[in-house]
Amino acid sequence: MRAGVRITLAGAQLTLLLLSLPRWVTSHGLLLERLPTAVTLAALLGAGVGLLRSTRTTRRAAYGPTVLAVLVLALTSLPLPSVRVMVPLVALAGAMAMAGYAEFAGRVLHETGGRSSRPRRPAVLTTTGALVLLALGALGGVLLDMLLTFAGVPPVGWAVLLAVGSAILWPRPGLPIGLVVVLALPPLVLGVRGMTLGATWSPYGLVTERTPLDGQTTVRRDGLPLPAPRAVTELARDEPTSLAPFDWVPGGHPRRVLVLGAGTGNDTALALARGAEHVDAVEVDPALVDVGARRHPDHPYADSRVSVHVADARAFLNGATGRWDLIIFTPEVARLGLPGTNTPGSSYALTTQALARARTLLAPNGAVAVIYEGAGWAVRRLELTVGLAIGGACTLHGERTTTLVAPSAGMARTAPTVPLESRQCAGITAMLNEVYDVPITDDQAALSRHGWPWSTETVAALLGFAVAVLLVAVVLGGRRGVRRQPRLAGLGTGAAAWLVGLWALSAASLRFGSTWNVRCVVLALLLLGAILLIAVGGPVARRLGRRLPPADPARTIGLAVLGALLGALVGYAVPVLGSPVLFGALAVAVVVAAGSKLLALRRAGRTALPSADQPQQAPAQQDPAQQDPARSDHPGSGPRPADPTDPTDPADLTDEPAPAGVARSDEPSSGPEGPPGSPR
Repeated sequence: MRAGVRITLAGAQLTLLLLSLPRWVTSHGLLLERLPTAVTLAALLGAGVGLLRSTRTTRRAAYGPTVLAVLVLALTSLPLPSVRVMVPLVALAGAMAMAGYAEFAGRVLHETGGRSSRPRRPAVLTTTGALVLLALGALGGVLLDMLLTFAGVPPVGWAVLLAVGSAILWPRPGLPIGLVVVLALPPLVLGVRGMTLGATWSPYGLVTERTPLDGQTTVRRDGLPLPAPRAVTELARDEPTSLAPFDWVPGGHPRRVLVLGAGTGNDTALALARGAEHVDAVEVDPALVDVGARRHPDHPYADSRVSVHVADARAFLNGATGRWDLIIFTPEVARLGLPGTNTPGSSYALTTQALARARTLLAPNGAVAVIYEGAGWAVRRLELTVGLAIGGACTLHGERTTTLVAPSAGMARTAPTVPLESRQCAGITAMLNEVYDVPITDDQAALSRHGWPWSTETVAALLGFAVAVLLVAVVLGGRRGVRRQPRLAGLGTGAAAWLVGLWALSAASLRFGSTWNVRCVVLALLLLGAILLIAVGGPVARRLGRRLPPADPARTIGLAVLGALLGALVGYAVPVLGSPVLFGALAVAVVVAAGSKLLALRRAGRTALPSADQPQQAPAQQDPAQQDPARSDHPGSGPRPADPTDPTDPADLTDEPAPAGVARSDEPSSGPEGPPGSPR
């Protein structure tokens, strides 16, 4: 197989595993609400470790598929302990599996690009070419993941692709029998489980439904319970606060109702039962709409008065032009979390800007109702936010949820019959303005059902990941005697890339919604930008007239991945503390990356080789027996003079020697013909 094809396949396989592994683990309910991306962070750490380890070993790494097979068997066959115990164990196993696959991808880079692993054989590809092909493979992995997600393919599809990719990339003459068994195990186990599970894979998780003998359907997404489809009579009897928003409308019968986060259709059925002439039901997860259409006893989605919109709540508000008598924000809008952190309970649809936009869409006597699953400090922040965006809000505490109702200016003059007196509601809002002056905004949108989005465990875990990154960068990022600038450049570049991606994803989510396709498109555009920067960097570096020593592409990518992990750790503070943290960290990362690169260029410029048109002195002859055997693959080979016309590689971020068993591309061996200048 051609070298470029192997590198592209390795990049696609690594990206596909990095995207699919956290989603599949979360589908088993293994999610820490205050650290929901623990498996993603561990996978990034494992990828960086594997890529850096590949520069120090020549053996073929097969432990990645083995660890992945053990993880699949454990999660599908064994009883799981508590989430607090299981998530760290799964994160550790995911990091090990990712390290194995990344180490194998690094060996592919060594064998085909950037450097040659055979004596007297020049590098097949330059470092720039290898990095471009790897980024193209990553882009292909993102597009393939997007296609599989859109088609609703279960995890067995990803497992089959990973197994086929490993089989294709494994060096010839053939696959060991044990490795064949290990690669075939995850697809078989996941395929059998998918046939017996009876679930629906949506772009937002695993949706399961159960209807026991009593006829009461239960719905779960990623193992977490969702409001089950229930008849209106049962809702009115068991959850009387669900009827409170309709009491704010004169007569209790709103003509037009907008339900954001419609879910399986309970609030839509309530609006129809209250005499609504038209209901717009907005739900981002198509699987929940399908469950509601099939399982709801009142069949609200089949009513001609209902228009179903599969869209994000914030995106729908941005493009809406109608007028509604009642706008309801259900708990479903806050279940998916914010991009970058995915903390459940947060949403761009619950910010001051979103609620102010909803106020402009109200009819003269309309009202906005916000239903939230939480209590304490989270509800107090919501009360302040609703009060600032719309006006005084009344709060009703139910058994499972808290309902905040805020009328429009016209509604306040009509003084309708409500469960709480208006003066009590105004007093609550005034008290909040004095004590809890922390509204939810687009810049600080983090909100948790438990109050503060961080906990002691969250801070400890984030600090632990940061220490692990620094230790890996020091131990595996370079050999003894290597200057620190290349490591800092790689870490800074990766952190800057992640922070730029987080900013782009947040901006796109505010405009187009926090949907899976928006995330995939933003990631694809970032990879295209990276490809463009790498490809354009070569001519720019040549115009600078500098020459950097050749770099190891696996070490370059490994350091960048570790830097991306640092950026992800900083990203946890952005929704809580605001954009100053994002742009401040981005400025530091850019300064570190650019400063380290400029220092490397300056250092290389001092020792730059003469140009091709300048006279060069003949190299001194040297006995092959006196040469350093560590710089060659076999005895008798020696260095040859460097080619001054060798193009500058802009992606080279290190000046350290090649790993053992790998010849440097700028120091190919002279072969059996003897050292330069010796007679044939």
